[in-house]
Amino acid sequence: SILAHLVKNYDYWINKGISAETCEYFKIGFATKGQLQKRSVIPIFDKTISNRIIGFSGRLVQYTKWHKQNGVAKWKHLGPSSQFLWPYDKNEKFDNVLLVESPGCTIKLFEHDIKNTKCLFGTNISSTVMAYLITQNPKKILIGTNNELYSEKSRQKKLKNSYYNFSTRKKFKLHYHTKRTLET
Repeated sequence: SILAHLVKNYDYWINKGISAETCEYFKIGFATKGQLQKRSVIPIFDKTISNRIIGFSGRLVQYTKWHKQNGVAKWKHLGPSSQFLWPYDKNEKFDNVLLVESPGCTIKLFEHDIKNTKCLFGTNISSTVMAYLITQNPKKILIGTNNELYSEKSRQKKLKNSYYNFSTRKKFKLHYHTKRTLET
């Protein structure tokens, strides 16, 4: 299993200003083998049912111009990422929810004691996240993305369309964060 091949190495995150305590909280490790080799890996737990691992998300720690030119993604997700609800605590209740594009943004915000975030693992709002939002009934949903492949306007349109596909019964107030300050 991937978990068995993770070693305790937080250098990537510490260089980004993330504490070892936060890395331990998220059970981050470094993959030495397999599909996530040379990536800092976060196990994704299904805390709604049995706290079992349902997937992994790995950040390439040395992302170079070669990687970008050859289409190698910074983040690689293994498992049904459209079913990920991360991070999650069954006792949480938030007035405002911040949706972010990557696990790195989630971790950076958590480090600064902003814990009302959910990671989209991309730029679409999945049915799993929408079901969570409907259950939570937040006053505001803030959306912060940083994908340089899309203009801010096209990202907002894509997210809005994704959101409206699931929100026929419930209307939320959407707010977009337009600065790329969370990139990791």
